Amino acid sequence: MVDISFIYHKSSWLLQYPVDLNRPLHQHQQPKISLLVDLCARKIVQDSSTTKRVVSIIPHELYYNLMKAALLLSKDRAIEVLICHWPWRCLSLQKLAPDLFDTVTVLYDDTYFADRMRTAVKYTTCLTHTFVECLKRRAPTKLCSLDLSGFPVAEVIVNYLSSHVMLVYNEERQRQIIGEYNRVTQHWPQEEKQLYHLDTTLPDDKFVIYLDAFVEANDTHMELCRALKTTRSDASQFKLCVRRLDLSSMQIARIVVLLEQVDPEHFTGVSLQYTALLKEEGLVLLSEVMGRLHNLTSLDLSCNNIMASKDPATCRLLSETLSCLPRLSRLDLSNNRTEHKLRQLLKNVQRPLEYLRICACGVRESDLYYLAASHHASALRHLDISENWFGRKIPAVLVLLKSVAPTLQVLEMEDCDLEASDMDTMLALCPMLACMRYWNIGYNNQLRSALMLEHIENFVQMAQLQALQLSFPADCFGSQQDENNILDKTQFSCSFVARMGLLCERAGRPNIAVHIIGDGYV
Repeated sequence: MVDISFIYHKSSWLLQYPVDLNRPLHQHQQPKISLLVDLCARKIVQDSSTTKRVVSIIPHELYYNLMKAALLLSKDRAIEVLICHWPWRCLSLQKLAPDLFDTVTVLYDDTYFADRMRTAVKYTTCLTHTFVECLKRRAPTKLCSLDLSGFPVAEVIVNYLSSHVMLVYNEERQRQIIGEYNRVTQHWPQEEKQLYHLDTTLPDDKFVIYLDAFVEANDTHMELCRALKTTRSDASQFKLCVRRLDLSSMQIARIVVLLEQVDPEHFTGVSLQYTALLKEEGLVLLSEVMGRLHNLTSLDLSCNNIMASKDPATCRLLSETLSCLPRLSRLDLSNNRTEHKLRQLLKNVQRPLEYLRICACGVRESDLYYLAASHHASALRHLDISENWFGRKIPAVLVLLKSVAPTLQVLEMEDCDLEASDMDTMLALCPMLACMRYWNIGYNNQLRSALMLEHIENFVQMAQLQALQLSFPADCFGSQQDENNILDKTQFSCSFVARMGLLCERAGRPNIAVHIIGDGYV
């Protein structure tokens, strides 16, 4: 079953975690032959006592093989043994697991997307809890730094870690007070003197956890704010370092308070979906705090009803906010009103954007022509212009596609009101889109089945195309009066996929995965 909570924030996660577009789809990958060392590791971690005996005699380099196997097989006891005996001061999850979004499949398969998210949360939850519990038991580990960045951490774990930061900090303050008391009373008469001591939760060392946090509840927000503020103190022994934040649906005042506490040297991404940036005052507050985030690369401002096209002050503030982020390369402005204003909003962005999502923004011809001529065109790899009506604007769309063709790898054009003549003209450009891995032209229901079948060869000519998403053509639907003229959906699916496979085979290229919206996968 698909986890709806993950799907709800899908666009935000895809913004913050780039998809590995160079990796082939799973069905195109050659069967992987396991190395002997990996087979042995999987056998060893099946039993924690065996793992404990082995770690004392194997070379340190093999610890990573064992940890990979333990995570893959969800062997929590073996993970505990490995962390207790970890021979280095640092452990990075990125060295143990593949990228969160490992193929373009996540772009169209919600089930696979949710599975990847659940797996990532399972990894971060297991490693975090095991590490903290090992420290509390005074396990003989050298591990002091746990890096979970690149994988989301569940909100309950964010709360768990934040509470431990405050617990350790308060214990340290109590210990200092007790130490001062014992020092002052050391010369008192023996019968009047009473020495105190405090058992601490964690060993006397400094520990840090790097994480990507999802924060939604007010209680978690307050705990994390206190923990990050405490982390900045030299007296803090247990620290949190946040690299990415998802603050969707949070009030702007709370967002500002939290962003003021993050370390700008390590902070790289934030999602602010549904945060009610409806008025100029909210953008003023956001602009002020954004100025310190000089390493921010990903910013999601979608679904905030920002009226840049109607309010000059709002447009100016948003432009100034974007221009003060020197490393920004991934931006989502979807579901805000930006028609005729893309030039003003994006012209001062210092770094060419690699990812741009302007879905349902009321994009106009002037916006398309600006993008085609802008400094962003030479870098764009992922472009989403869905839910903008491009009827009668196809010349501007063609100019844009020609401009971004050398770099564009993902193009989303869902529900763009494309007509048959538009598609016929656009598909003539297919051979030029040589870098494209994924193309979404779903919900353009005015298209006819004959046209789509006729242009399959154009898709095959796109040398790097791995997956195509479309919806059933108009002649797959109709009223009872003309039901004899309705093309059966199954017939269209089978015909399209069979012809695609045949032409791919003739061209000597990998098959193109076809996802037809409405009937699942074919």
